[in-house]
Amino acid sequence: MSQILTSKSARIQQSQELRLKLTAFTDILSVVGVKLSFDDDPHSLTQEQALVLRDLDKCFSDSPERVYEFVRGLKAVCKKEKYFKKALLPTWLKRNTDSDDSFLTSVKIQQDSLFRILLKSNHIQKDVINILLDEIAAVASKEEEDTSWLRLLLNCCGVIMPDVEDASDLDPEQVTLVADCLFHCINWFRELINGYVTQKNKKMRVKAAQRLQDIIDLEKRLYECMERAPDHKLPVSYFDSTTEMQKQMTSPLKADKKGSKKKFKSAAVVSQGNDTVASTSAAPVPVKKKKPVVKTQEFQVHFREMDSDLVVLLRYPLRFDEQDPSQFTSYTCSLNIDQVKFILGDYVAKLRALTEGKNIGLSHLNVVAPISIISDSVIILPNIDMHLKVILKKINKLLEITDGRHDLPDMYTEEAIKTKTCFGYILDIFYLTFNWAGFQFSTNRELLKNILKSIRPIQTQTANTANRLVVELLNRFACFHEQCLQLSHAVSLIKTMEALCVLTGSSPEVEKKITTVTEKLLGNRWYNSKGKECNTNISILVKVYLKHTDVKTLGKLVGTLEEQASTLNTKEDCLHMLASIDKQNLHIFYAGICNALLNRVKVEIQSLTNHQHLVLWRTVAMTMQSLMVVSKLRETNTILATFLKKSIGILNVFLSQGIPILEIMLRSKPDEVVEIFKMMQNNTRYLHTLCCYSKLKKEKSLMALVPKFRMTLETFVYRAKAALVANNCSTAFWIGNLRNKDLHGDEILSQDSSVVQHDFRAELYAFCRLDFVTFSSPDTFMYRNFSSASLAFDISSLINTSLSEYRDLATISSSILVSAWNSCLVLSPETVPFVLKEATT
Repeated sequence: MSQILTSKSARIQQSQELRLKLTAFTDILSVVGVKLSFDDDPHSLTQEQALVLRDLDKCFSDSPERVYEFVRGLKAVCKKEKYFKKALLPTWLKRNTDSDDSFLTSVKIQQDSLFRILLKSNHIQKDVINILLDEIAAVASKEEEDTSWLRLLLNCCGVIMPDVEDASDLDPEQVTLVADCLFHCINWFRELINGYVTQKNKKMRVKAAQRLQDIIDLEKRLYECMERAPDHKLPVSYFDSTTEMQKQMTSPLKADKKGSKKKFKSAAVVSQGNDTVASTSAAPVPVKKKKPVVKTQEFQVHFREMDSDLVVLLRYPLRFDEQDPSQFTSYTCSLNIDQVKFILGDYVAKLRALTEGKNIGLSHLNVVAPISIISDSVIILPNIDMHLKVILKKINKLLEITDGRHDLPDMYTEEAIKTKTCFGYILDIFYLTFNWAGFQFSTNRELLKNILKSIRPIQTQTANTANRLVVELLNRFACFHEQCLQLSHAVSLIKTMEALCVLTGSSPEVEKKITTVTEKLLGNRWYNSKGKECNTNISILVKVYLKHTDVKTLGKLVGTLEEQASTLNTKEDCLHMLASIDKQNLHIFYAGICNALLNRVKVEIQSLTNHQHLVLWRTVAMTMQSLMVVSKLRETNTILATFLKKSIGILNVFLSQGIPILEIMLRSKPDEVVEIFKMMQNNTRYLHTLCCYSKLKKEKSLMALVPKFRMTLETFVYRAKAALVANNCSTAFWIGNLRNKDLHGDEILSQDSSVVQHDFRAELYAFCRLDFVTFSSPDTFMYRNFSSASLAFDISSLINTSLSEYRDLATISSSILVSAWNSCLVLSPETVPFVLKEATT
């Protein structure tokens, strides 16, 4: 009972609020000479519409509250379809005239509709436009209603626009006015299409397609105007003036409370606002800079949103200019490449927003579940697949004209560019659809099967399992590598194939096919692809190409790279094996190989015999030597840092997984094991050179890796000697003095004090039977079981050093001193030289 009373009181309150809204609205109209009719009669005027407009402006000029109440009432009236229709119909002006019989007669003179009159008022123009667009779209989208009374909006309702052939003939103020007119007209046409694109009447859809072409033409003209006035700020597409009015009405009160305390933004912050702030005499005068020329692509114009139902227009075929019109007689209309490009681009944006969760400002998509648009793919994808076939024929024709070359002018005509763009959009649609995370659940397996069957060729008669359908589609996409004329399209193709591979589960055949297609794509030369985006796309292709490559194949690949790297002398030079890799992106390919080598080593060592371990680590050592040669040929900081970083990772795997096996195999395969150690030692020597180079040149990217390498090298020396000693081969562990050298092999004779603070010889590389030295306090240090050392260093320079330099000596030598902690003797710093002298004699 209480719930019934509550709902009844709520209805009473809503009716009272509605009555208040309508009262203010009707009162204002009656004052200015408009009599509303809530029956079947049209609205009427008591004075001419020009006088009505004059009185409206007077009424609104000094009262924002009155504008607010009027707009609220207008919205409430237009919520009812009957009254909204009547506001679009003409009004009547009643006048009394004298007839010949001297009787007063009433004459009705047709006037503009109520909406047309209200649109002429500057105070409420934006609000009326907003109400008009929202309500027309809402009414027209109801298929069960008779909306024939609104067809005039598409059929014969013309829009008066400025007739401007060349925007350069206008002054800046005129250009901005023309731009605003174009902007509003585009938004109007967008809402018309949103309302009529779902109509079952084919003629209405044809008219909607015509309006779509109007939008495309108007947007071109708008961008031309914006190039003439790059600083102009277009009006907002969505505006809620009632909210703005509330802020305006409350802002004076807040300002009074704060008094004279005001916070002024800095010039940088003020320049980012939407309002123009006048400068004061106390403010610093900004330095005027020459404004750069703004390109069309830099504009971010936010139009009104197109509904996702726009994609239903793709049921009409794509027609190129050279095609025979007789082929399309069975269709009511056809689409040109501009219209298809517009629809596909809009659908890609919405699909990406729903499946990847990227906010692109489409507020109406917040209430749409991703599964809804994915379910619609059963109907949408067959139409898109129909356009894909036409586009593929067009691209194949271009390839025939240019004899397969991508750099000829025929590939860069306006029509060819639009065709390639549409092909890229279609690949993105397939990728976003099949990459949807919901397909991983068994409940959506039937939906996936239905989508695949909808785009399956009719002549195919194989089994209808989901996995089989996915493999068929993947094999079909594998043939599209020749039609990928842009690098971004190649990436989209590979992403689509990988998404399909995930749906079937990884299999060697599918992985091999993806690798083969990626290799073919990397074998192409991508023209007009530069910058960060190009490097990102190349990196994606390289990762996929090397993802499933084994260590043996990587070794061969690096060997070929070693032979061809020296040919990259100019920007136009590229690798013969992969034409996509040139001098500018070689570091990406190099990093990809290093990453793949490290990852594959971790995978392949899991299930190998001892003999296979020897073969694997010999291949790894030889591959690292080839990578070392390439890094010497291309001495860039990126390549050097990559080699140092990944070598540390490989050495760590070698220490944990490789040396224990080599220690076991040393007795039966001594030559092979020693050979592996020698190659690893050769690599570590070069890595030591990189560390010296980083200190000398103060390269931060390399210096950050030096401590980690020192620790790895120290462990490597310990484990190498331990393996040899355990097999009674300690004589194979020889001692040497490694000098500091640069990358070209030249010895670093004089070093800056900030690099090396002591003047004795270069850092010792390896010792035999010389134990570790460290310090326990500033006054004493630990000496542990010094036995005979095979190499001495300058004692006099050591005596002249301070205690802090002793600590530096211990830190530097920690990577090369082999220890076995047996006994401990605490000595003072003064006795150190004599102990060292005794140990070295």
